[in-house]
Amino acid sequence: MRIGVRMWELDSRASPTLSLREAAMPVMEDLHAIVGQHIQLGVMEGDEVLFVERLTARQGYALLAGHVPPDATGVAVPVRAPAGKVMAALAIIVPNDDTARSRIAVLQAASGAVSRAMLYPAPPLP
Repeated sequence: MRIGVRMWELDSRASPTLSLREAAMPVMEDLHAIVGQHIQLGVMEGDEVLFVERLTARQGYALLAGHVPPDATGVAVPVRAPAGKVMAALAIIVPNDDTARSRIAVLQAASGAVSRAMLYPAPPLP
Protein backbone atom coordinates (compact mmCIF):
# COMPACT_ATOMS: atom_id res chain seq x y z
CA MET A 1 0.00 0.00 0.00
CA ARG A 2 1.21 3.48 -0.84
CA ILE A 3 0.32 6.25 1.54
CA GLY A 4 0.13 8.92 -1.17
CA VAL A 5 -2.52 7.10 -3.18
CA ARG A 6 -4.55 6.25 -0.08
CA MET A 7 -4.45 9.85 1.11
CA TRP A 8 -5.64 11.00 -2.33
CA GLU A 9 -8.55 8.53 -2.13
CA LEU A 10 -9.52 9.73 1.35
CA ASP A 11 -9.29 13.36 0.30
CA SER A 12 -11.47 12.67 -2.73
CA ARG A 13 -14.16 11.13 -0.56
CA ALA A 14 -14.06 13.85 2.10
CA SER A 15 -13.92 16.92 -0.15
CA PRO A 16 -17.11 19.01 -0.16
CA THR A 17 -16.26 20.37 -3.62
CA LEU A 18 -16.61 18.59 -6.91
CA SER A 19 -13.88 15.97 -7.20
CA LEU A 20 -11.53 15.91 -10.15
CA ARG A 21 -13.02 12.64 -11.37
CA GLU A 22 -16.59 13.93 -11.10
CA ALA A 23 -15.63 17.11 -12.96
CA ALA A 24 -13.80 15.18 -15.66
CA MET A 25 -16.25 12.35 -16.39
CA PRO A 26 -18.80 14.25 -18.53
CA VAL A 27 -15.97 15.85 -20.50
CA MET A 28 -14.15 12.54 -20.88
CA GLU A 29 -17.33 10.87 -22.11
CA ASP A 30 -17.79 13.60 -24.74
CA LEU A 31 -14.14 13.37 -25.76
CA HIS A 32 -14.42 9.57 -25.98
CA ALA A 33 -17.43 9.91 -28.28
CA ILE A 34 -15.52 12.34 -30.53
CA VAL A 35 -12.17 10.55 -30.86
CA GLY A 36 -13.33 6.95 -30.39
CA GLN A 37 -10.07 6.01 -28.64
CA HIS A 38 -8.84 5.42 -25.09
CA ILE A 39 -9.18 8.45 -22.80
CA GLN A 40 -7.28 8.62 -19.51
CA LEU A 41 -7.19 11.00 -16.55
CA GLY A 42 -4.04 10.81 -14.46
CA VAL A 43 -2.47 12.60 -11.50
CA MET A 44 1.20 12.63 -10.55
CA GLU A 45 2.18 10.51 -7.57
CA GLY A 46 5.87 11.23 -7.05
CA ASP A 47 7.52 10.32 -10.34
CA GLU A 48 4.66 8.01 -11.38
CA VAL A 49 1.16 8.61 -12.74
CA LEU A 50 -1.95 7.38 -10.95
CA PHE A 51 -4.73 6.90 -13.50
CA VAL A 52 -7.90 8.05 -11.80
CA GLU A 53 -10.19 7.10 -14.68
CA ARG A 54 -9.94 5.46 -18.08
CA LEU A 55 -12.54 5.07 -20.79
CA THR A 56 -11.61 2.25 -23.14
CA ALA A 57 -12.32 2.18 -26.85
CA ARG A 58 -14.06 -0.90 -28.15
CA GLN A 59 -11.54 -0.93 -30.95
CA GLY A 60 -8.14 0.60 -31.42
CA TYR A 61 -5.08 0.26 -29.26
CA ALA A 62 -4.25 -0.94 -25.78
CA LEU A 63 -1.62 0.60 -23.55
CA LEU A 64 0.38 -2.18 -21.91
CA ALA A 65 3.27 -2.06 -19.47
CA GLY A 66 3.85 1.65 -20.02
CA HIS A 67 4.49 1.32 -23.74
CA VAL A 68 2.60 2.67 -26.71
CA PRO A 69 2.61 0.44 -29.82
CA PRO A 70 4.65 1.85 -32.73
CA ASP A 71 1.53 2.45 -34.81
CA ALA A 72 -0.05 4.58 -32.07
CA THR A 73 0.84 7.80 -30.30
CA GLY A 74 -0.06 9.29 -26.95
CA VAL A 75 -1.15 12.88 -26.46
CA ALA A 76 -1.50 14.48 -23.01
CA VAL A 77 -2.44 17.98 -21.87
CA PRO A 78 -2.48 19.45 -18.35
CA VAL A 79 -5.62 19.96 -16.28
CA ARG A 80 -5.16 23.01 -14.08
CA ALA A 81 -6.60 23.67 -10.62
CA PRO A 82 -8.44 26.97 -10.02
CA ALA A 83 -5.17 28.57 -8.86
CA GLY A 84 -3.48 27.59 -12.14
CA LYS A 85 -1.33 24.77 -10.78
CA VAL A 86 -1.26 21.56 -12.84
CA MET A 87 -3.32 18.99 -10.93
CA ALA A 88 -3.73 16.23 -13.51
CA ALA A 89 -3.53 15.42 -17.20
CA LEU A 90 -5.97 14.18 -19.79
CA ALA A 91 -4.44 11.76 -22.27
CA ILE A 92 -5.51 9.89 -25.36
CA ILE A 93 -3.94 7.08 -27.36
CA VAL A 94 -4.66 7.47 -31.07
CA PRO A 95 -3.45 5.93 -34.34
CA ASN A 96 -0.13 7.42 -35.43
CA ASP A 97 -1.37 8.93 -38.67
CA ASP A 98 -2.00 12.33 -40.23
CA THR A 99 -4.99 13.00 -37.95
CA ALA A 100 -3.13 12.46 -34.64
CA ARG A 101 -2.05 16.11 -34.38
CA SER A 102 -5.63 17.28 -34.95
CA ARG A 103 -6.65 15.67 -31.64
CA ILE A 104 -4.55 18.14 -29.62
CA ALA A 105 -7.06 21.00 -29.91
CA VAL A 106 -9.95 18.74 -28.88
CA LEU A 107 -7.96 17.48 -25.90
CA GLN A 108 -7.01 21.04 -24.87
CA ALA A 109 -10.66 22.10 -25.02
CA ALA A 110 -11.63 19.10 -22.86
CA SER A 111 -8.90 19.94 -20.35
CA GLY A 112 -10.19 23.51 -20.13
CA ALA A 113 -13.72 22.24 -19.53
CA VAL A 114 -12.53 20.06 -16.63
CA SER A 115 -10.64 23.02 -15.13
CA ARG A 116 -13.74 25.23 -15.39
CA ALA A 117 -15.89 22.51 -13.80
CA MET A 118 -13.48 22.41 -10.86
CA LEU A 119 -13.74 26.19 -10.49
CA TYR A 120 -17.53 26.40 -10.89
CA PRO A 121 -18.99 23.04 -9.87
CA ALA A 122 -22.51 22.25 -10.98
CA PRO A 123 -25.10 22.18 -8.21
CA PRO A 124 -26.00 18.69 -6.97
CA LEU A 125 -28.95 16.99 -8.60
CA PRO A 126 -32.11 16.68 -6.46
